[in-house]
Amino acid sequence: MRAAVAFALLIGFSPPARAAEPAPAVADKLPRYDLDISLDNRTHRATIRERVTWTNTAKTPTSELAFNFYPHFQVPAGEALLFAKTLELLRLQPSLGIDRDGKTGEVVGARLLGSGAEPVDLPYSYDEKNPTALRFRLPAPVAAGQTVSIELVCDLRLPNKQGRWGYYEGVTYLTNAIPLLAVYSDDGWKPMPFVPWHQPWYNEAGVFQAAVTVAEKELVACSAVAKSETKLADGKKRIEYLPFTGRDFAVLASARYKEFTSSTKLPSGREVQLKCLAFPEHEFYATEILKMVGDAIPVYSQWFGDYPYTQFTVAESYFGWNGNECGGLVMIDERVFGMPHLARNYVEYLVSHETCHQWWYNLIGTNGYAEPYLDEGAAAFFTHRFIDRKRGKNNPFLKWPQGLEWLPNIHRENYRNGSMYHAIRNGEMTPAAQELPQYKHLFGLFTGAYDRGSKVFMLIEDRLGEAAFTDFIRGVAQKYSWGILSSVQLRAELESYTGRDWSEFFQRWVFGTGMTDWSVERVKVGPLGGPRTRGGYSVSVTVKQSREFTEPTLVAFTKGDSTARLPVGPFTEPVQFEQYNATATPLGDNRWRIDAELPFEPDQVTVDPDGVLLDANPGNNRWKPGASVRATPLYTQLDETALTTSYDRLNVVVGPWVWGPSAQDPWYTRSTMLGLRAGALRTERYAAGAYTAIRSDYRDAVAGVDGRIMLEHREIGANWETRIGGPWGGLDGASGAQRGSMYFRNIHKETSSQYLPPMFYDEAFATYQDNFLPFQRFDTLARGGERYDRLWMAGWHVRLNLNTPYWDPECGLWVDAMAAGGQSDFANGWKPLAQGRAELALVHTLPDWTGPFRYTRLAARVLGQWASPERGQFFALGGGTLFRGFDLAERQGSALWVANVELRYPLARNVTWDILDHSVGVRNLYLATFYDVGAVYANGQTVGGNVAHAIGAGLRMDVAIFSFIERATLRFDVGKSLNGGTPLQFWFGVQHAF
Repeated sequence: MRAAVAFALLIGFSPPARAAEPAPAVADKLPRYDLDISLDNRTHRATIRERVTWTNTAKTPTSELAFNFYPHFQVPAGEALLFAKTLELLRLQPSLGIDRDGKTGEVVGARLLGSGAEPVDLPYSYDEKNPTALRFRLPAPVAAGQTVSIELVCDLRLPNKQGRWGYYEGVTYLTNAIPLLAVYSDDGWKPMPFVPWHQPWYNEAGVFQAAVTVAEKELVACSAVAKSETKLADGKKRIEYLPFTGRDFAVLASARYKEFTSSTKLPSGREVQLKCLAFPEHEFYATEILKMVGDAIPVYSQWFGDYPYTQFTVAESYFGWNGNECGGLVMIDERVFGMPHLARNYVEYLVSHETCHQWWYNLIGTNGYAEPYLDEGAAAFFTHRFIDRKRGKNNPFLKWPQGLEWLPNIHRENYRNGSMYHAIRNGEMTPAAQELPQYKHLFGLFTGAYDRGSKVFMLIEDRLGEAAFTDFIRGVAQKYSWGILSSVQLRAELESYTGRDWSEFFQRWVFGTGMTDWSVERVKVGPLGGPRTRGGYSVSVTVKQSREFTEPTLVAFTKGDSTARLPVGPFTEPVQFEQYNATATPLGDNRWRIDAELPFEPDQVTVDPDGVLLDANPGNNRWKPGASVRATPLYTQLDETALTTSYDRLNVVVGPWVWGPSAQDPWYTRSTMLGLRAGALRTERYAAGAYTAIRSDYRDAVAGVDGRIMLEHREIGANWETRIGGPWGGLDGASGAQRGSMYFRNIHKETSSQYLPPMFYDEAFATYQDNFLPFQRFDTLARGGERYDRLWMAGWHVRLNLNTPYWDPECGLWVDAMAAGGQSDFANGWKPLAQGRAELALVHTLPDWTGPFRYTRLAARVLGQWASPERGQFFALGGGTLFRGFDLAERQGSALWVANVELRYPLARNVTWDILDHSVGVRNLYLATFYDVGAVYANGQTVGGNVAHAIGAGLRMDVAIFSFIERATLRFDVGKSLNGGTPLQFWFGVQHAF
């Protein structure tokens, strides 16, 4: 039983057994494009000769033709950082995907063609506010029903960048690059602006007849089916293609390609040829992807109607995104082909999603700029529906080898919902339908168009019931084949199908931002009494809905394999159900009580058991909350991310622990630790843990607890540690030292990293600390400096981290400042304490004119710290992230300054040095040479008697985890002071020192 029962009770609806009337054939009304495309991989240019024939199907005449010509795009001033951070989110270095020059495509000729008349040159222009909108002024209006033909010649410079058009590592790609007519209606042309971080496509389908000229040794992936191939002079060939009806026309070519083939059969019995053009080293995923699409296409054909072509092509490309749909073809990024084989289930989800777009985008057109949920939300919903039936609900993406099942895994529902609940926590839920720029960034788009959008289709299915929904969707697909579906039309189709008004539904779920929040408040279970009873149990459940929308749902009673389901809300009067002798009674204040007689004693009661609703807090949907408990022999930061934990319940992890600080708090320095930990996490709500560990910087052992509570754009956190052993390794310090801290953080800009603090935040903090610093090695040099025993202080801290990409910045700015006050305890008692700190760091790639050094990064930093009273030894000059020529025991004082300069020379760029089935791999390797200079002072005197200088070198390894899931830089440095008489210092850490 589904919630369709509850909905039917409310509106008196019985789904009719009819589908929407199919539309008449539209191929003869579609624009026609005759294409002659030439790709030159020596000059890296493309020439497009295009004859366009268009019939005005509107009632209003037009005196112009408008095209979307996206290669004329240029990154607007002020938006480079947004695009760079988008590529960072995709774990791609911005320099590999952003062409700052832009405007790679230009029209070099345009003529109006007439029947029996000489061609006429056409003037053209680009819109000032939409520079990819290309308009041609016609000498005479085109009236309703009239046809016009024009001929264009376009020249494209193909940038050496990953993306939709360009070339990279031997692959040339020309996708979404051909000038295509915008949509025309009675209110004019509607060209859509280019949004490089998504797909603003909004155009009629067209009939394409194409010929493509490429290098003779290259294989070509194309939307259409090849008809003939002719060898030309100069080592080239010309491929002619059969006519192709689709939403776009894509071409990719490479001599690196190897063609893999297969086939699949549709429910109608028709056979579809499957092709995958991929690199030979990626044969595993090439053959697996053919199996995946071979499974998906027949199912989608059953749901939406036959796949419209005789061939389907998958092409490996350097796209940056994981995958992208084109008519008759999908591009899958090279990094997906290079994923661990054990991640096959993730690749299956991705490929199935892109394949679904052959219907929801290509066959059924949508306005990708204004209503992206209609294709992305639909594709997300139907892909999950397909995988649910194939693999089961919430299947794991990773299939670890036997004996390694304890490693972190990513389950599909957690992948699907994790980022959405981050947005919900921060009050950033967006509508499913709005213009792309209103989403602001990719996270907003994922939350609205993909996540909320998929819920729209899930709710429609829930209201109609599965059989009626499938019938309805197939009818819509038939009616809008090669047409364009809008929200207005989808609503009209639903109203026609059901005979009911759907305006409230669309206002709530498509254009609104509200949610539900059903919870189980009270459950009472007891045996049935009375002389005539034959066993069974009386159950009374109170549920509440506490958010904006009270969407009808189900309450499920379960015990083992036994299940009973009853509808609930929003009934205004008591409703009786014959099944289970049940009654649903409204109690007021959005509460309902369900009383039922069950043949079993339930051990769980769940509201919305199938996760259909957009529920703000699914963790309270169960009577007994439950927990996901896991023991692991290696506990890392990856065990505490939204991707690797269940989004709707408590997660508990226990095991040997390795942890390293990704960034230091200047008022509370933490160290790399190795030990044991027990942690508890509720995604986007709270996290806590207890541990015992050895700390590398302090060379001691501690026991500690930590925790944080996540609020809307805020976070509260705390930590407490006690030294239980050490220090060792030539250091000496106080035994039994303790310290603790608490902070209240305002988050102004989040990071896309799984492990770093926010990009921009400020925080108030308080801390108590015994002195954990080792005893200064040469105290006689302190010139009156005195070691404090303990301190407390409270203050304010702000940090801005614009390093991009965060794991290995090509450019960036880091600003950090702190001010605090309190007391410190010396041998003669407590004294007033004040502290301050300021840090500024910059990094930039050297300019192109430096030739062989153009990929070298120059990084520099200045830092100062000050504390009062002046005689206190509050700070150590040395350390792996400050002055790398000293350890912590060398020089200590109440004020210090440090300046660092570092050159990072690439030893290997854009490599794929993978291990462990591609689970971890090096992508870039750098040699870093550095110079550190600084001094620390006590009582106004220089500790050590001089300004310290050090030089050193190290390695920086840019490491990819699961190809593109996460990136980090591993750092190994060797430093030597030039005037301190100290031995070599060795440092290891995650991320750059600054």
